[in-house]
Amino acid sequence: MVRMECKKIFVKQKALIYLTLILFMKLINIFASGYDSNYMIDENESYYLEYMDQYEGKITEDTRNKIEQEYDRIYHQTDHDYLSSSSEKAFQVIYHQYTYEEESGGGYIFDSRGWETLLQHNNVDYILLVGIIILAVLVFATEYENDMQNLMLTTKKGRSVSVHMKLWIGICGAAMLTLIFQLCQCIYLYLKVGLPHGNYPLICLEFFEHTGWNCKLWQAYGCILLLKVLGAVFASIAAMVVVILVKHTVLSMVVSTAGWLITDIVLGQGTTAYRTPLGLLKAAGYFWPDQYVSAVSSSGDFVKKYTFHEIPQGRLPAYILCFIIIIAVLYMLSVLRYLKYPVKRIFSYQKKRILSVFLVCLSVTALGGCGPGRQEAQYFKVSEDSQDEYNGTDFHLKIDHENNNIIYTDNSGTTYDLIRDVFPLQTEISRIFVDGNLCYYLMENENDNGIYIRCIDLDTFSDQFIYSDMEENTLK
Repeated sequence: MVRMECKKIFVKQKALIYLTLILFMKLINIFASGYDSNYMIDENESYYLEYMDQYEGKITEDTRNKIEQEYDRIYHQTDHDYLSSSSEKAFQVIYHQYTYEEESGGGYIFDSRGWETLLQHNNVDYILLVGIIILAVLVFATEYENDMQNLMLTTKKGRSVSVHMKLWIGICGAAMLTLIFQLCQCIYLYLKVGLPHGNYPLICLEFFEHTGWNCKLWQAYGCILLLKVLGAVFASIAAMVVVILVKHTVLSMVVSTAGWLITDIVLGQGTTAYRTPLGLLKAAGYFWPDQYVSAVSSSGDFVKKYTFHEIPQGRLPAYILCFIIIIAVLYMLSVLRYLKYPVKRIFSYQKKRILSVFLVCLSVTALGGCGPGRQEAQYFKVSEDSQDEYNGTDFHLKIDHENNNIIYTDNSGTTYDLIRDVFPLQTEISRIFVDGNLCYYLMENENDNGIYIRCIDLDTFSDQFIYSDMEENTLK
């Protein structure tokens, strides 16, 4: 019976042709989207791969010596024509990863482009979603449109087996389609840039520097994959509920697709989406740390506004449990509605119990992110608080205008250069501001057409970008 039902859906109703076209569209999308990278690597990839062959792996004393020797060779050259050298540009990328891994990361150097592509995007895959909806609708819609459903219900297996078989074909088809799509992307990334060292910790990716998840790269991706499969199951069940209620192919597809699209537009890329089933289709954000954008207000206050709040690890299992409960409820509704049971009477009888379950799910998911607000945090006032030097309890900071650097002096009199870029800065450091263990430095250029702000952690000496309103080419 399963074979006959599959033949009817995939062959006679042409679901196989539609899904093949969807898969072809996904392959085009994968090739068109490419992988995460930056122009420094793309323009000098052969040199980047040569350096990677030399330094890849766990950072050892030998690796440190080799990298520092190459750094000294480049940094102390007197001929500044090297600024256009491809090999030195490629080394800058390697050196940046090296300093991050030494100070904040897991202590490994590797080509991370493939893993960044898999883990740093949280958009809904609408090509996959459309494929899931098409399959879910075809499972039921044709019978309703041809008045075959009433005939099916007159048979013994039609009432006891058929509906469950149809639902499971839709569920398994959605899960398989998700796995195939992910497999295609992994194969593409493996062939283009590789997916090396999946056993390295997640923190090796700079994007996840402040993540609370202590797991390996492959473990993070495995969890994301399982969440996406669960999201596909949810989308499939939801679409089958719609088609059972609407009983029309095109209208069911439009309603199902529009429902997800509107929800995505309303909730956006923030944390709220991850407290709803939409988060299962995005998935990656469950592992993300806090995200924010920086800006200078009209009053001169330099502020950061949070765009994404990290989801506490303890809440993820609760979210998953609630989503599974909702899926089970939708499955039950699909069966009851298809068999034309008096659903209103059942709900009236079990009203208190069902209402309690949904209230618990709502409180855990929709209200799960309530807590102290972190909408905006002030850094400093650019016009007043920044200065040329700073005297702290245990250290002294001063801008070295001649060498365009910041000099850090500790209590013993030892000095350090805080700016350690391989290439000289193309903007001048004009002011600094210290807030606790953080030193913000503001850079301007001769044309006075904007500002560029970075921040140095004085404990780890890690350096991160904060804000810029300059044109891109003024920083090169």
